[in-house]
Amino acid sequence: MRVVFLIVLHITFLLSAYTGLAQVRMKIDEERKGVDYLDKRGLELSEKFKRMDKNYYIGHMYEGAYKYNRATDYLGYKNAIKPLLEAKRLIEKDYNYKLKTRTSDVMTYLQVYQYHQDYSKIADLLYECYSNIEQAEDAMKILQEVKAKRMQVDFYCAPNIQMSWLYHRNRYHTSKKYSFLKNSIEENEQMAIRCLEDEVRNIQKNYPLNSSIFPSGFDQQQMWSVYFNKTLIYSYNFEMDSAEYYYDLLKGTPAFNSNNYAYTKLMNGEFKEAIHFFDIEKKHEDFSRKNTKEFYYMLALLSTYRGKPQDGIKDLQDIIARLGSTPGFGWNNLGLARGYYYNGQLFESQKHQEKSANFEELHIGTTWAPEQYDFTNNLFSYLNKDRKLQSIPFENKNYWYNIPTLAKMGGFFVDEQTDKFLLINKFGANPERDYVYYHIFSPENLISFDETWQIIDGLDADFFIKKFTEYLKDDPRDNMKRYYRYFIGRLLINKGEYEKAETMLINVVNDTELDHDYEKLLLARCHEALCVVYDHLNVTAEYNNHLLAFYSLYPQLVPFSKNTMTFNLDVQGSVDSPDVKKILEELYSCKINFLSAENRDPQFPVAEVRFTKIDSLWQINCRVTDREGEVISSLESFRVDEIKGSGKRLSYYLFNIPATTIPDYGENNYWLIAGILLAIAILWTANRVKRSMKF
Repeated sequence: MRVVFLIVLHITFLLSAYTGLAQVRMKIDEERKGVDYLDKRGLELSEKFKRMDKNYYIGHMYEGAYKYNRATDYLGYKNAIKPLLEAKRLIEKDYNYKLKTRTSDVMTYLQVYQYHQDYSKIADLLYECYSNIEQAEDAMKILQEVKAKRMQVDFYCAPNIQMSWLYHRNRYHTSKKYSFLKNSIEENEQMAIRCLEDEVRNIQKNYPLNSSIFPSGFDQQQMWSVYFNKTLIYSYNFEMDSAEYYYDLLKGTPAFNSNNYAYTKLMNGEFKEAIHFFDIEKKHEDFSRKNTKEFYYMLALLSTYRGKPQDGIKDLQDIIARLGSTPGFGWNNLGLARGYYYNGQLFESQKHQEKSANFEELHIGTTWAPEQYDFTNNLFSYLNKDRKLQSIPFENKNYWYNIPTLAKMGGFFVDEQTDKFLLINKFGANPERDYVYYHIFSPENLISFDETWQIIDGLDADFFIKKFTEYLKDDPRDNMKRYYRYFIGRLLINKGEYEKAETMLINVVNDTELDHDYEKLLLARCHEALCVVYDHLNVTAEYNNHLLAFYSLYPQLVPFSKNTMTFNLDVQGSVDSPDVKKILEELYSCKINFLSAENRDPQFPVAEVRFTKIDSLWQINCRVTDREGEVISSLESFRVDEIKGSGKRLSYYLFNIPATTIPDYGENNYWLIAGILLAIAILWTANRVKRSMKF
């Protein structure tokens, strides 16, 4: 009897405790109604809910969601993972039977609906956390566990869709890095498509259950994610008709992504249309989201194609001022490095490249990856060192007779060649180079065609001529053919085959489909290359014509080319002042050919320079006009704070370069002979290695 009494007492106690616990959880459920997962009160509510019942998953879920929503770096996402994992453990422990419930009965489904939603959100946040800190293995594990639940609706976490994304984003890695991957890009892309096919079957399989619960058309809405991911994969693989087919299915739906469609237009060489769709995304972007704002970087890149790097600089400065050091800050600084590079402002380009190199970028909601970020940083480190080397002959045309300058150049040359060698090795080891770089325009190519050329310049010309000739024949994208011809023309110049190069380059210049407003960089580079051709062929008239065209299209590039620009110089103001004479003497020492009034040639532009004394400072105004009197270059006047360096600064102004800061390269401690010998040795070794590398 005593035993029976104790058993009854124990059961009564358990029932009472269970009833009390159930009432507490019902109260928590009531209080959370209407509270979004990412509500700003999340942390406060999570603490309250955990005090009420620390073993109920909801408090941990809100804590994890709150920390996720405020994470901006690696540590922030790591801190969010712990409570989210606890929430996942607890909901699986207590409600696994509800998570596995599959039904077509509305009333039965209503009893498990909230648990399905919560579990899906917890899993999605965990997946995002792991993805944002590049832990793809853990992200895949979460997706596999969700998939095993076989829930009839994917609310937030859609395992098949997100698995497809993981395969596509990590396509260039192998199973050595992540065990779920295959061992080639092609195999990983096939797996990405297979996951999408699995999702289609999953939607069809669940349709009989969901059709009696959800409104008509619900299954079609679920298909949008499949179409969205197919556009990415088909675009990457240059299956343009298939990509356009799925974009057409998405147009007019909330799943249509203007940003991604802009990439498709870009890879087709339709730059005006690409800018249009990037602008749409820019106007509708939710800036509360912490994802990488790709369109700012891409619009700035496109501004360099248009010959308007200043526009991209302004946009990137604005977004950095608005968002600060959030994800995307590093990419935006790389965009600024590019903008300033093409605007001729070396010091500013170096400054922003260094900022990006010192920033730990997170790649959120994008296929952009750390490998691409590091490569682009390496590229601009090299380009700026190369530009530094190019600027010395421009600022001092008699550098061959200047021993200190030669010594500096020896040191700069060592730095530049070291960076180029490292860059080429990284480029050669990239398994995506055929997909992304050799095809020039790809949705995953985050550098310009011009920067691609500067990587392959000096490598095996025969290999690349063969490669681009094949693309010229086989690539269905007609707008790409002029870029392949340009590359072939430059490679033929490297081989000394100037007549063949002339034919290729003239074909590009005369291409009636070339957009003169949006492809100025291509056109300018063709004219620059033709200058090299006609210089070697000794055709002076054609050389001058193409040099003038080069200058008119993209004056910022001319000082750093192998060409010497000619101006008719018109100096006004206090020309007899000792200060003005010093400034002009420094200007004349630059690699520019100035024609005085006595020997003026009307085919060349007129550079008007006026010196005005205001208080104790000199103000310099300058502008350049062509033979019709149209202004080519006209920047704001500047005041001379120090006479030394003002002539160099003025020389850059003639090329539309606002050289607010002329880098002071400082003293060089290389002994001249040692520097020259070391430079020659590195050049010889680098050229031998580069020419022997097979891609």
